[in-house]
Amino acid sequence: MNDSVATSTVVVENEVHADLSVNGEHSIFVSNSTTTTTSGTRLVVRAYQHMFNPFRIVQISFGIPLGTLAGTYRLGDPSNGIVAQLLPPNTAPLDSYNAIQGSITFVNAPTLEYVHGTFHFKARKFNEEETAIAEVTRGTLAIGSK
Repeated sequence: MNDSVATSTVVVENEVHADLSVNGEHSIFVSNSTTTTTSGTRLVVRAYQHMFNPFRIVQISFGIPLGTLAGTYRLGDPSNGIVAQLLPPNTAPLDSYNAIQGSITFVNAPTLEYVHGTFHFKARKFNEEETAIAEVTRGTLAIGSK
């Protein structure tokens, strides 16, 4: 059971960009909205891209331990506590793709109001029996300004 409560939400748009490759389909991700929240001991970044005709939503999200310093961190490495996830359109949350390899670099220590850096990762479906791998490349985070 999760007793954490999301507080202090900041919403911005067009702040996260990446190239996506999922099931042989390639697309460019440009966020329409991005939220940063604190939940317990984590900073949670969720970037959404809304597409139309037909309507669908793609989400890239990160869970970052509060107090994380500037620097480069391996994704898929449980020792640093940083997680990344891709949720393609029309996908149930339990079918999301979770980072198994890659990295994220923070220019400064990430905060609720300021997350700048780059990222790339390969991700496997939450259901590890499925072998599909998604790739997220050339990712940038530009949330807030200093």
